[in-house]
Amino acid sequence: MLLYEALTGRVPFEAESPVSVALKQVSERPRPPSELNPAVSRALDAVVLKALAKDPANRFASAEEFLAALDAAEADPSGAALGDTASFAAVAAAAGAPPAPPPPEGPPERRGFFTPARLVALALLLLLLGGLLAYALTRPQSALVPTVIGKMQPSAEGTLQDAGFEVAVKSVPNAADAGVVLEQDPTAGSRADKGSTVTITVSTGLGTVVVPDVERQPEKRALKTLRHAGLLPKVRQRSSGTVKRGFAIGTIPKAGAGLARGHRVVLLVSTGPRLVQVPSVVGQQQDVADTAIRDAGLIPNFENRDSDAPVGEVIGQNPGAGSTVKRHTTVTVVVSNGAGTAVVPNVVGESKDQAKAGLKSAGLSVRIVERTTTDQNEDGTVLDQSPAAGTRLRRGEFVTIFVGRFTAPPPTTSTTTTTPPP
Repeated sequence: MLLYEALTGRVPFEAESPVSVALKQVSERPRPPSELNPAVSRALDAVVLKALAKDPANRFASAEEFLAALDAAEADPSGAALGDTASFAAVAAAAGAPPAPPPPEGPPERRGFFTPARLVALALLLLLLGGLLAYALTRPQSALVPTVIGKMQPSAEGTLQDAGFEVAVKSVPNAADAGVVLEQDPTAGSRADKGSTVTITVSTGLGTVVVPDVERQPEKRALKTLRHAGLLPKVRQRSSGTVKRGFAIGTIPKAGAGLARGHRVVLLVSTGPRLVQVPSVVGQQQDVADTAIRDAGLIPNFENRDSDAPVGEVIGQNPGAGSTVKRHTTVTVVVSNGAGTAVVPNVVGESKDQAKAGLKSAGLSVRIVERTTTDQNEDGTVLDQSPAAGTRLRRGEFVTIFVGRFTAPPPTTSTTTTTPPP
């Protein structure tokens, strides 16, 4: 194998693990060296492949035979001077190399014992023996790595140092108590060289963090800021008249508060200004409409307009009833100033309620005066009105109606006269 590596610059079999290398040595044939180094002759290919044959019976019987084959390959690179050409040809063919041509007639040229090929092989052998000796003398002793997971850091360090290892510490925040060993590398029970380093991961505990200020940051950036600080944010939406929709209003608890790492915080995200419904105020008096609009969080703006409706009655509004608007939006309310005229309708003979409704629908105001009557049928009935029906008045002016109120008449007394006898 050393000769193969010296000729090609690589080992015959390569893999990710020693087990995989061993499997290749058993099941695969090495590539001819000439495929990796064109300067290698066919004859030397055959010698190397014979030395690497799977079956021991196909390999060289001794080092002398191996050296003789190397001498022959050097003397005749074509392979003609090799002794057992059939054997070499079979090995080369199995490895994918072309067979060597038949040897020429006549005896091979004799050479001295210390040929260049033998010197190379001897040097490689000496290097191999020296390396094995150096490795055996300098190889560090190994030991089982003790388990330290769950121990406190000082105790874990002492245990590892007593076993002959160096200790490296990596600190991480964790829910475990500060100083507790969470992990170790290499793992417990594995074997490692004495003097090598065992890395332990130690908890620093959760600790405390300060809630960062994320006001007016976009939602995604605010979430990232809070998570980076070691907190667990939860989004809650809230209306705001000052912060744009989708931006952070603030947090609960507020920025600057100290919390345990990993604690939950509420991120308040704006949905924009709060929306409210405009109430219906048409037909109401101005003071009632004013209260209803302000209670809804809106601002009333009153305008007067000529109308047949009674003075002070709301006859229009904008935005209309049921509209959805932002809080503090101005609602324009149109109020009748009672300008214009109306004809007084005839309400005599009607009930009090009927008369009131008729006069109001005509744009007039009503004043009620009760009048005593002894006729029970006139009770609650309009007996008279002033001004009379057909009179034209300014809208909103008063019409007086006289409504009967039944009062029973006093009882009558009969007188009996007695005439004395004559």
